[in-house]
Amino acid sequence: MPPAPDKRRHHYVPVTYLNGFADGAGKVAAYPKDEPTRVFKSKPDRIAFENYYYSQVTPDGHADNNTLEDLFSGVETAWPGLVADLAAGRPLGAKAGVLFEFITLLRVRVPAARDAVERFDAEAVRMTLRQLDARGDLPPWPAGLDAEKVVISIDPNRSLQAMPHLLRGLASLIERLGFEVVHNATPIDFITSDNPVIHYDPEQPADRLRPYDTPPGRPAVLLVPLTRRLLLRGRTGPPILKTGGEIGRAEIRDEAEIEQLNGLIARFGYRFVFAADAELGPKLAAFAEHSPIAHFQHLPLAKGSMLATRFTFGARPDKPRWTPTNAA
Repeated sequence: MPPAPDKRRHHYVPVTYLNGFADGAGKVAAYPKDEPTRVFKSKPDRIAFENYYYSQVTPDGHADNNTLEDLFSGVETAWPGLVADLAAGRPLGAKAGVLFEFITLLRVRVPAARDAVERFDAEAVRMTLRQLDARGDLPPWPAGLDAEKVVISIDPNRSLQAMPHLLRGLASLIERLGFEVVHNATPIDFITSDNPVIHYDPEQPADRLRPYDTPPGRPAVLLVPLTRRLLLRGRTGPPILKTGGEIGRAEIRDEAEIEQLNGLIARFGYRFVFAADAELGPKLAAFAEHSPIAHFQHLPLAKGSMLATRFTFGARPDKPRWTPTNAA
């Protein structure tokens, strides 16, 4: 049997997910996060992808372009039925595990997560350069260059290899939460983004909110827009995955509350915000410089140093492009 043809177009936001945010013509309005007034309409299968985004290098040095894409596609097939069950209020039972598998993958597979991993690895390389330089173990730097200015690019396979670790971290949060499906009873639709799995500490003031800052022992909120009319909300409470409970139901009739939730969704967006409405550019412009960005701090230890990470909202930095000849 001949091998399966390579899959070139790898969607980091599933088409089946984006279908829930399409307008009556089956298109979504795609707003570039940096310039939301440059909105354009697109079919969901023509947006939120990169060629070979999940390609891996096999031990024998060949490119595996299909394994991860096939894995994600297999999980995605259950999504329409899950959303229909949630909309109708039907108990999920054992299917709750499939729902949360989809959601955890939706968090770790996107550019916001992968870029953060690669930036962490680049900063770890920079930390090592600083240490070697301080010990005099490096040759003199070329004129105008030092450890702070050198451009470091990271093999994207590194962020693929980090996915299991990221999955475990989000799964541990989900296991602490109770969940409800929020039905939107206003004329304002929910929006979504290319980074649609949101979690934060609700006790932090809005102007000092830190994305993903939800350590054990602190309250947490997790939000995932499901469709234009539905949103999944998790909050600290009786955890359904440990108690065997079911997902609850809530309804929002207050337009201001929907706008507030949409503001959070837009704020967590990374490259794109998606909506059915193509007239949101002026509103989304307020979030153009607000994406979840990893910041790093080098902490001295008795032997060496440690790299600490925290997330804040800020302008998305450029990421050096990886090629095998500029490996760091």
